[in-house]
Amino acid sequence: MPGKKLKKKMEKQTRKARQRRTMYLSVGGAVIVVIALLAYYGYVNALSHPPSPPLTSYIGEKISPPLYSSLVSLSTQGYGYVNTTLVQKEITPYGNSTWLDNGKPIIVYIGGEYCPYCAAVRWPLVLALLRFGNFSGLEYMLSSSTDYYPNTPTFTFVNSSYTSEYIVFQPFEAFSRTPAAGGYQPLQSVPPNYSALWNSLTGGGIPFIDLGGRYVIASSLYDPGLLQGLNWTQVVQKLETNSRLALRVYQAANAITATICKIDGNKPSSVCSNPNITQLENALRGSYSPLKLSFQAGTPDTMATTWTNVQYTQIAPTKNSEKTR
Repeated sequence: MPGKKLKKKMEKQTRKARQRRTMYLSVGGAVIVVIALLAYYGYVNALSHPPSPPLTSYIGEKISPPLYSSLVSLSTQGYGYVNTTLVQKEITPYGNSTWLDNGKPIIVYIGGEYCPYCAAVRWPLVLALLRFGNFSGLEYMLSSSTDYYPNTPTFTFVNSSYTSEYIVFQPFEAFSRTPAAGGYQPLQSVPPNYSALWNSLTGGGIPFIDLGGRYVIASSLYDPGLLQGLNWTQVVQKLETNSRLALRVYQAANAITATICKIDGNKPSSVCSNPNITQLENALRGSYSPLKLSFQAGTPDTMATTWTNVQYTQIAPTKNSEKTR
């Protein structure tokens, strides 16, 4: 009898052990299946959503057609953002005669790819110019990674072209974002006539925007810090909403737009007859400017003066030393 009891006990223990093994195998198999499924879906997701390349990989590439289309669309919006104080404070009159090329006022931009203040002002400048014409060849750019507001998303005008029935746009990126001894490598040469005026008015500070030889902008017009941590798509998304960035960028774009309307005879009417643009245009200061006091002897402030008689010194920027912000 004791032998039978022992045998039954052992059989019972064997059954329990077998049941435990079956349970463990079932659970283990389920875990393996779950892991396999997760791995599979992770693989599929990785294929359909590959990791985004670093922003620096876009530098010098043509901007995508969807991004350009977004910029064109954005340029038709934002007219309601009006800041007359910005116009009166940051857009300075200095000349009485308009620079013309085949009857069209000339807009001159001088900046540097490394410069975060230039990076910031290119956004409203591009939006304003798209109201008067079209770009081709705009490229992605980031400001310097080691200067103030590092890697600010923007564009470069180096390989771009601009066409308009109303104005001529002549941009010069004087310096790249590539560091060099004491600053950054030179990029595009600024013609002597523009360089003379640039150095006389701002000492070579960037950004520098001359509007028809009558008005000058020598600042970013808003805080570049608003662009920090964003990529180009995210900037566009913020400009499509009632964000602080949209407020500042559109205020700047409208200020530039009003100044262009002032110098080109208010064309096209679809832009310049907007009551908000008219309000800003009326807020522009007159022809006198304290900037004239800083002109060197012989430096022209009208087209009647001969450019070749002007002496100037090209001033190379150093890191963290944009003269005008």
